[in-house]
Amino acid sequence: MSQSETEGLVSKKKPASYVIKCKCMRCGLHFAGYSWDWDWRPACCPECGQQEGAFVIWREPSEQQIFEHVPGRAELTDMGLPA
Repeated sequence: MSQSETEGLVSKKKPASYVIKCKCMRCGLHFAGYSWDWDWRPACCPECGQQEGAFVIWREPSEQQIFEHVPGRAELTDMGLPA
C-alpha cells in the first residue's frame, strides 16, 4: 500500500474520558462534569437547583482518566473529619 492509501487507515483512539463544561442559564454558574460517556448531561445545577435542562454545554474529549483530572495536580488544602 502506498502512503496515501494507509493515511485513511489510521485509527482514532477513543478518548479515556470527557470533560463536560456547563453553564446554567438560570443563575449563570459555570461548572464541569467528568464522564466516560460523551452524552452525559447535568441533572440539575449545583448552585440554584434548576432541573429544566437549561444549560449551555461544551464537551471536550480527553486522553486522561477522570482520576487524573480530579484532583489532578491540585494541592490538598483541607480535609473535613466527621464529628
